[in-house]
Amino acid sequence: MPEYRLLTLLNYTTRTYFIRLFYNYENLFGQGLSFCLKPHFSHKANWAEDKPDMPEKHEGFFNMNEYMSGFAIGIIINSEHQHPDRTEKIKKVLSSVLGSLGDTIIYRIVLPVMVLFALNIFLISGNTLTGWAVSFIISQLVIFNIFSFAIRFYGLKAGIKHGIGSLKIFKSKKYFALIKVLKNIRNFLAMSLVAIIIIRINILLFF
Repeated sequence: MPEYRLLTLLNYTTRTYFIRLFYNYENLFGQGLSFCLKPHFSHKANWAEDKPDMPEKHEGFFNMNEYMSGFAIGIIINSEHQHPDRTEKIKKVLSSVLGSLGDTIIYRIVLPVMVLFALNIFLISGNTLTGWAVSFIISQLVIFNIFSFAIRFYGLKAGIKHGIGSLKIFKSKKYFALIKVLKNIRNFLAMSLVAIIIIRINILLFF
């Protein structure tokens, strides 16, 4: 595997932020995947001459979660270098696995935690956006965007280096421990939100 410079990795990572723009119901993220992979093929002069349609071959049906796009790009690049004949099979695996993983991590855990945190803060602040409440919400958004960049960049780098083996991290004890902690936080915030609402209703009824 060739070494990829930091600027090259940042270029790929930046492209993953635009992958949603290419989403459509015909091939889902297929065109976005092709867009992200174009720099890889443009660096292969022999492919550009003999196989000008190489990036376009990835425009077919491909599903995933956009936050996991770094893993998809990295693993496909690794496959194109080492096992080009297996790339389509690997894409079929990624198409199901990355969608499920991303939905679980982002939409069922991380985003609910953020929303529940914000709602709890809003109610505790007396249904007003105080200065510290706004600061807290803004800090949440900053942290989420740092997380979004980190998981894309790490996935890309790990995928290029380890290929499909980079997904083993999602079977590790540390991963399951982290998910368990985040689920507990989500459940606690949900219960605390319900408790605050019930207390508010009882107070209003009492007075």
